[in-house]
Amino acid sequence: MEPVRTLAEHLADATRRTPRAPALLTSGQSWTFAELLADASALAASIAPSRAPMALSGSNLDLARHAFACSLKNRPFFPVDRDRPTTRVDELPVGVALVIATGGSEGEPRAVMLTDANLDAAAAASNHLLPLADGDLWLDCLPLCHI
Repeated sequence: MEPVRTLAEHLADATRRTPRAPALLTSGQSWTFAELLADASALAASIAPSRAPMALSGSNLDLARHAFACSLKNRPFFPVDRDRPTTRVDELPVGVALVIATGGSEGEPRAVMLTDANLDAAAAASNHLLPLADGDLWLDCLPLCHI
């Protein structure tokens, strides 16, 4: 069994393998893996350490940048929909990497805590079913608060 890797570790690995390859494309803007890692590292320097998740709404670009930065800082990230009320989340157990809100179809939205192991397993399962390789692109057609 392979060790669990964080989102930041996956970005660093991709940067070592293909630093100039496109990592993120949005609204006519293109970021290479090296540029995205440098940006996330600079952004992480401004994030205070905490076990409380950083809750943020914004564009998919802002949410992606902050997801990587929070992973570099080992701080949970909570992308929120600016048009919906969100559940307040305080200090989280060690190991929680991402908090997502349910749709609230049965009442108020609830916060779901995902660990690095959950995210790593989901990525591995996706790659098993749809094997992406260096150079392949993935289309994100939903806001990142719908992760």
